[in-house]
Amino acid sequence: MKKILTSKIKWLRFPAYAALLLAFFVLWPRTADHLQAIALDVLHEINTQKDLQEIVLALQKHHRETGIYPAPEEMDEWLKQVFTDQPQYHLPIDRWGNALHYETTEDRMGFSLRSSGRDAIPGTSDDLGRTFFFFNQKEKPEKDTDLPPETILPPAQNLP
Repeated sequence: MKKILTSKIKWLRFPAYAALLLAFFVLWPRTADHLQAIALDVLHEINTQKDLQEIVLALQKHHRETGIYPAPEEMDEWLKQVFTDQPQYHLPIDRWGNALHYETTEDRMGFSLRSSGRDAIPGTSDDLGRTFFFFNQKEKPEKDTDLPPETILPPAQNLP
């Protein structure tokens, strides 16, 4: 009797292994696609942060040389002039293909450069960006807590 039970259990192993193998091949492409999409989003975020940093450094250099930041309507032309050998910066777009948002203060002594992030909706938790304000000596705050809240950006959110 024991031998018959053992042979039946061995016989049931084959369908169980076949079902597991079938489930693996059915579910793996979906999982692989999902993992690939997550990896691509992470790369887009890293590269967008790098692009923003490159543009911010160029904007700060421009500010040191001229005393003001370029006007928003001049941004496209300014990018082409500054990044002549780097065509990826000629259009103000992020790695998701969405437009970057560049604004200056009225006196052009401060700016905000932001990407709407993966969802392309401004003001959501996945936004990336930088904000800089330069103050006259009379207006200069004594400590960071005296800065307007929009000058202190929250850290970039991690991807789910």
